[in-house]
Order: sequence, then structure tokens, then C-alpha cells
Amino acid sequence: MSHEENVQALVKYAIKDCRLRIVDADLIPVTVNLPGSSVKISHIYLRALELASELRLKTLDTLHLAHISCLKDEGMQIEYLVTNDGEILARGDRVSEC
Repeated sequence: MSHEENVQALVKYAIKDCRLRIVDADLIPVTVNLPGSSVKISHIYLRALELASELRLKTLDTLHLAHISCLKDEGMQIEYLVTNDGEILARGDRVSEC
């Protein structure tokens, strides 16, 4: 098996063994008014903008946390966030409030 096939097999095994579900938040367009125009963006991006100044994380980390926050708003029970990212771990209390 190639390296890519090994990785895919490991991911599939972990998903099955840990009884994980892969879910996605509903995309809800939100209109944001800017000087001279208005734009429609996903509510996930809007939530990321709200979290960015508070958490001061890298963009993709902020987007991941915004996605989790939106899933929780939709009623999804999120029990764990597994990460080894030092910046996220350092902001643990603030991250868990998201």
C-alpha cells in the first residue's frame, strides 16, 4: 500500500473504532453591510470574525473553532476537541467557552 492509502486506512479505522461522526454545519448566508455595499458571507465566517480578536489564533484555527461553535448553536453536542496545537491549548479556557 502507498503512504496515502495507509493514511486513509488509518483515518477510516480511527473513525470507526472511536465511533466518530463527520458532520458539517448548515451554511446560513448573512448579509454584512460595509461602507458603500453589502456582502453575503457564511455565518461561520462571521463567527470567526467575532472570535478572531478575542482568541488571536491563526486563521485556520479560528475557522475550525467557529465551525465548532456554529455546530453547537445548531444543537450538536461537542464533547471533545482533540488537538496538540500549543496556541489552542494555551487558550484552553477561552476556547472551551466558544
